[in-house]
Parts: sequence; C-alpha cells; structure tokens
Amino acid sequence: MEKSNKNNLVQRLGFWSSTFATIFSLMFLVATLIPLDLDWKGISQYKLDYTSVPVFIFTVPCLLLALSFLILVISLYYKTKSRNHFLCFLALIFTVICVGQITMNCYLQMSSVRLSIENGDINGFTAFAFGNPDSLFWSIIILGYSFLSIALLFLAPVFRGSKSNLAVRWIFIFNGILGIIAFFQGILKISSMPIEFVLFGISFPIATALIACLFKNNCIS
Repeated sequence: MEKSNKNNLVQRLGFWSSTFATIFSLMFLVATLIPLDLDWKGISQYKLDYTSVPVFIFTVPCLLLALSFLILVISLYYKTKSRNHFLCFLALIFTVICVGQITMNCYLQMSSVRLSIENGDINGFTAFAFGNPDSLFWSIIILGYSFLSIALLFLAPVFRGSKSNLAVRWIFIFNGILGIIAFFQGILKISSMPIEFVLFGISFPIATALIACLFKNNCIS
C-alpha cells in the first residue's frame, strides 16, 4: 500500500512537473523571440536606458523551467526501472548543477543587480549587466544550459519502445548536441544570442508534453 502511494505520488509529480516544464519552456521561447538590445554602449548609457521588463521576461521562465525540470528528473529517477537508475542519477547530478547556477543567476538579476542599477549604483556592475552580451550573466546562462543538455543526453537512452518514447529520445539527443555547440559558441563569441536557445524553446516543450502524456498513461518504466 505504501509503495503504491509512493508510485502514485511520483506519477503525479512527474505529470505536473512535465506539464509546467512545457508551459515554462514555451514562455522561454517567447522570451528568446523578443528582440533584446544587446548593443552594449557602456554601463552609464545602460543605466539611462535601463528597464527591468526585458530582464523579467527572460529570467522568470528560465528560473521556473529549471525548477520544474529538476522535479521532472527526480520523478523519472524514481519511476524508471533499475537498469536506467544510473543514467537518471547522472542526469540528476547535472540537473542540480544547472538549477543551482541558473536560479542564482536569474534571482540576482531580478533582485540585487536590478535594484542597484535603478538606484544609480552602477560601480562594478558592468560584468553583471543583463544588457552586456559579454557579462557573467550570459556566460552562466549558457553554461547552465550546457549542463542541462548533458543531463538530456543521459536521459535519452531511458526512453525506448513506443513512438512517443523514441520522439522524446531524439529530441533530447538533438538538444544535447545543441547545448554542446552553445558551450563552444559562448567561448568563441560567435553571436550575442545563441540560436540554440530558440531551437531549444521550439523542440523541448514537445518532449516535455510527450513525457506528461507518458506519466498520465503510466507508460514510464
């Protein structure tokens, strides 16, 4: 009875976390499609033009998506059979690293960085400014996305059998490769906003929606 209740709880958490991950990843897609002014002209000009709206539009979906994906991975870990536990555990490790980076990064941007700039205290904030494409904010976002992508590569083999499972597997592999590309793109500074973010926003909600259906129909094993 206790085991049955635990399985039901895991199944419900898996369904709702994947559902919310779908919603938040679609919000992230919208955020990536909104043009951002990343033409950096210095911190003084940035302070004059600063508005917190673009910051919240981008950071809120990132933060919520990271948290919902963490619960999703934990649910997969408890729901899958023993042969997949090690892969899910590795995915969970990289997800925890990703969530720690992204949530802290986004919260700092929404709180202390925003308040300091709005109050005119801009000394030392060039490296943290959202509008600076070379800032720590964007580097940490890309690094967190790369860790998320590694987690997806570890999760991909877990999904096997049905067409829905195989679709999730290949979407995860696709996004895993995109994350690795984004990692090196961030180092080489090929562009301000990686196109991988847009492709992730398009493909990832498809996978999480399919996972929600798999949890709902108790087809995760």
